[in-house]
Amino acid sequence: MVAVNNKKKKSYYVPVDKHESPDRRQRLGVKGEDTACAYLEKKGMRIIGRNVRYSMGEIDIVARMENRLVFVEVKTRETLKYGRPSLALTEKKQKTIRQLAQCYIHEHREYRALSPRIDVIELIYQDGEAFVNHIESAF
Repeated sequence: MVAVNNKKKKSYYVPVDKHESPDRRQRLGVKGEDTACAYLEKKGMRIIGRNVRYSMGEIDIVARMENRLVFVEVKTRETLKYGRPSLALTEKKQKTIRQLAQCYIHEHREYRALSPRIDVIELIYQDGEAFVNHIESAF
């Protein structure tokens, strides 16, 4: 006879609030996503997902507006020293976002009738002010 241990292992993983992360870049990214969500809501979109993770990557924001399902990649910077934030979207990253969008639609059958769209929101924070550039149907 074999003894079975039905006790769950204790998890030592404690979720981190990224708003309070010691990593300045991570805090900036979260701040950018917060600003992007507020911007999209003002445009009449309803946020239905945020930081949706799959094995191949993450979708920053999933929003719905009328008959559209919008997947949003948010790029945030504090300076234009290295160019516009959207320049960080390489062909490989664009392909990954398309694959992630397909995974999301496959997993959430209730959204299959909606027309998908992939957008990019660029945010540049300077002197405490956020400048937003929304690129619809970026790729």
